[in-house]
Amino acid sequence: MVTCHNLVLGTFIFVLIGFLSLSEGRKSKWYSGKALSNLTSLGLFDEMWNQDLKPILIPRISGTENNILVRHHIIDRLKALGIWHIELDEFHEKTPERKVKFVNIIATLDPSAPKRVILACHYDSKKFPFEFIGAIDSAVPCALLLALARELKCLLQHRKQDLDTTLQLVFFDGEESVREWTETDSLYGSRHLATKWQNSIQPNGRNNLYSIAAFVLLDLIGNRQMKFHNYFPLETSQLFEILIKIEDSLLRRNLLHRDFNGAYESMFSQTLLNLPFGGIQDDHLPFFKKGVNVLHLICYPFPSVWHQPSDTENNLDKRSIANFKQVFTVFVAHYLKLDSWLEVCPIIQSK
Repeated sequence: MVTCHNLVLGTFIFVLIGFLSLSEGRKSKWYSGKALSNLTSLGLFDEMWNQDLKPILIPRISGTENNILVRHHIIDRLKALGIWHIELDEFHEKTPERKVKFVNIIATLDPSAPKRVILACHYDSKKFPFEFIGAIDSAVPCALLLALARELKCLLQHRKQDLDTTLQLVFFDGEESVREWTETDSLYGSRHLATKWQNSIQPNGRNNLYSIAAFVLLDLIGNRQMKFHNYFPLETSQLFEILIKIEDSLLRRNLLHRDFNGAYESMFSQTLLNLPFGGIQDDHLPFFKKGVNVLHLICYPFPSVWHQPSDTENNLDKRSIANFKQVFTVFVAHYLKLDSWLEVCPIIQSK
């Protein structure tokens, strides 16, 4: 793109039950102290870090063997859950250097649902003369989506039967430019998929883009003092406001990591930025230009490690990642109204 933890799932469940300001029409029911203790003692963050994230922390330029390894890792992690319909969007496209095979990964909970909310990231990394890992760009976002799919599995299974809006995960290939960023040398995967869906007509006469209720894109996540902005105030302000409310609720219950001095700086800024049409250029842009509502969760200003050799695991901030993970998990659960099934899935074990 160009300019224009050790918290746990149990904690998320605790907050979601009491977070009624975002769940109209439901009654609050609090777990016992023992149950809350069990829920908040689960250590799923380490599983995300070791099992989801670390295998992605390698150079993974589109069309290379490492890119294939990471693709298989993502697919294998999703297949192991047994609830996702996985589709590969494969195509070849000429780049400034050579013709490259790109592969987008699309995982859908219920392909028959009339509406879907998309959570997306890119799994490729940029080619540089030096070894570039791309930890924030975008290994961490990929790991966050894999962890969310696993930790919400039980809730999603029970919700699936009457879910009018399903969840879809998209892992784009070819977000990065091969040389300098241009309209044709960038966003290979998202440009291809947006056009493909635009040209795919459903039985109701609408194309596949019409069924997208919201497109949520994660990028540049993992550094200390991340700041996210409402880049599309006319389209998705309500969703951004929900993120702000969730963060505030978690913080008031002391369920987010603070600095060592007890301070906490909000991740979500209400300051509007003066950016060009479409905001920061990223994988959302081909969809936004075709009328899809976008929530772009990208850190801005860009972190100092952006496109530098220092964008590695060593420079990730676990506290910040854990905080974002908690807020984002509650956000997704709220959007899909998963709290009705909390008693069915009171504890989700890490395996």
